[in-house]
Amino acid sequence: MSSQIARLLIELSKDPFKSEQFLRSPKQFLDVEGLETAQCIALLSRNLNAIDQELVRAKSEENKPPRPPSEVIAQIEDDKPPHTHSEVIAQIEGNKPPRTASEVIAQIEEDKPPHTHSEVIAQIEGNKPPHLHNGPHTEAMTATIPDQPNEIKEGMLFVVGSGHSIAGQVTIESLSCIKQAQKVLYSCNGITEDWITEIRSDCEPLNDLYADGKDLHTTYGEMVERILRPVRAGLNVCVVFYGHPGVFVHAGHESIRQATREGHRARMLPGVSAHDVLIADLGVDPSSGCQMFDATDFLTRKRHYDPTCALVLWQVGAVGVHQHNASTENWNVQGVANLADFLGEVYSPDHKVVLYSASPLPTCKPVIHPLSISELPKAKINTASTLYVPPKGEPEWNMDMVGRLYKNKQ
Repeated sequence: MSSQIARLLIELSKDPFKSEQFLRSPKQFLDVEGLETAQCIALLSRNLNAIDQELVRAKSEENKPPRPPSEVIAQIEDDKPPHTHSEVIAQIEGNKPPRTASEVIAQIEEDKPPHTHSEVIAQIEGNKPPHLHNGPHTEAMTATIPDQPNEIKEGMLFVVGSGHSIAGQVTIESLSCIKQAQKVLYSCNGITEDWITEIRSDCEPLNDLYADGKDLHTTYGEMVERILRPVRAGLNVCVVFYGHPGVFVHAGHESIRQATREGHRARMLPGVSAHDVLIADLGVDPSSGCQMFDATDFLTRKRHYDPTCALVLWQVGAVGVHQHNASTENWNVQGVANLADFLGEVYSPDHKVVLYSASPLPTCKPVIHPLSISELPKAKINTASTLYVPPKGEPEWNMDMVGRLYKNKQ
């Protein structure tokens, strides 16, 4: 049963359509007699914490070494070796086989035009070739810049996101950075952490800087210093944050700012944020307007926001809290009650809202809990909960502007 689950996770990660089919009828994927749909999903979920062991066990039955999910997902249908993003582009443009890392390095040394993504960035930003690597097991991974008298060691920093679903939502560009960097740090939990450590067994966590009762701003400052340490040593560094690396990630933005001030090349790559997943899961279109705030910031600042426009409030399970707590439950029940009172005055206590939490797994549905504002204080809320507040009525038309825009089109 365990090896079946491991193979199933890989297959579902490869194909979103199969994932949807699983949610509708899991028993056709899990050949388990006598189990209902909810029981099948629960059985699968209970095994996710041991995904690494499951993958090893599944592959040992075939006498083959286990491959990380990223390789399996990238593998093309006719079982050819997986290609990186830059290799695929090179192959399409020139119909030539992908180059090895040694060939790329040789080409840089001969001052030929760059081809890979990292080479182009290096030439544009500093006209200096980066240290390229071909995965975590090459000798280049442990390479360091030789010490020279009075040398200023210029490092490079990429801040990337893992998305909100294991492996499937990380971009090709971000995955390439994770694989090629000399040093990888991460701030992710659970199965996402398992996936990153499977790709890069030499990566370093940042979450150990959290501690119960410790001020979060202190932790974020320590994260920035840990990130910049290898950058200042002249290494190419990649740091991975959960979701989008620029959404509610102070350490990501601050490390970019400080690295840039110190003369290093630093860049943030876009990722899939909780807002992106919310749009897809709730079926809402932000084109008619969307306001987004941290729940604490929303309550503590005097803003003139528009109740006829959709409102998204993040981290409603941590309202008014600035210290870390190991629990994932609601950190401040009274804070949620204060939020409900405030929203009730602007909208109405009966106004319908949605408590939402994205699913990190292709095998599980997101949490979508419709309720009224007055029901919020007693609702089951955790630190992953987001509150979506639909608009209250329609905004008033500006008829003067309508006339000016369309007067010549009649």
